[in-house]
Amino acid sequence: MALMTASQTGAPAVEVPSGELGGTKLGGHRALWYTVLGLGIPASAFFMAWGLHGSNSSTYRIDSQWSALTGLFILALAIERALEPFSRKLGPDTTKLRAERDRKLKALASPPADDEKENAVDSESAVEMSRRLTAVVTWGVATGLGFLFSSAPS
Repeated sequence: MALMTASQTGAPAVEVPSGELGGTKLGGHRALWYTVLGLGIPASAFFMAWGLHGSNSSTYRIDSQWSALTGLFILALAIERALEPFSRKLGPDTTKLRAERDRKLKALASPPADDEKENAVDSESAVEMSRRLTAVVTWGVATGLGFLFSSAPS
C-alpha cells in the first residue's frame, strides 16, 4: 500500500510506500507500536483507577456545575503543563528528521531535480508522522493521569 504525500513547500504529491517515510520506518510496525502504547496506557490506568476507587459511591458532592468544571479544567491544565517538558521523550525524536528536512528544503531553492523533490516530501512526511505518533502517546499519558487523579480518594 502506498500513500500520496505532499509538502507545504508546494511540491507535487509523491507516492511513498506506507512503511517507509523519509528513509525511516515510521510507518508500519513502529506506528502500530506507538498507537498500542498510546491506547494501552490509558486503558491500564483506567483499570488501576477502578481498582483504587471501585464502584463505591463517593462522599464528594458538588454544589454547582461550575465548581465541577473548574476542578476538571484546573486538573487538565496541570497535567498538560506537567507533561510539556517530557513531550520530546514520549514519541519518536524529530530533531534529526527536521534537520534533514531543512537541509533538503534549502537544496530546493536552486532548480531542483525530481528526486530532490521526492526526498524533501519524504522528509516532511517523516516529521509529520513523528509528530502524530508523539501526540498519540502524549494523549495516552495525559488521559491515564487524568483517570488516576480523578479516582484518588477524597
